[in-house]
Amino acid sequence: MIFTIAACDSKNMQEVQLKIKTFQAEYNDNSLKEMYAETSNDFKNAMPEGSFIILMMEKKKMLGTYEKSRVLYSLEKDNSLIKITYVSEYEKYILAEEFVYKKNKTNNKFELFSFLVDSGGFIQPVMKK
Repeated sequence: MIFTIAACDSKNMQEVQLKIKTFQAEYNDNSLKEMYAETSNDFKNAMPEGSFIILMMEKKKMLGTYEKSRVLYSLEKDNSLIKITYVSEYEKYILAEEFVYKKNKTNNKFELFSFLVDSGGFIQPVMKK
């Protein structure tokens, strides 16, 4: 599999990175309904709000509070899809997370399409703190 590494200074990439920072801040603040409200319709069709809230509560119980992250790699496709993989540091663990944002054709804004917490260490080994 070949990935194209995109520069993180494109306007779209900056927009998505700002949205991810907001997502992480809302996670720490337990603003789970707000997090869910900012996801795409595709995401909402795949995961009901109640399931999302339970998943985020379990994530917080397992990982603790979000502390910081760095970009491992990023990909921008056709000016409409952005995938960013981070190495994220939480209170209890350090692990990879993958965010995929897709441009909404109606409002022309990027919305969360999928989110992966790599607790199995497939992208990068999980480290306990």
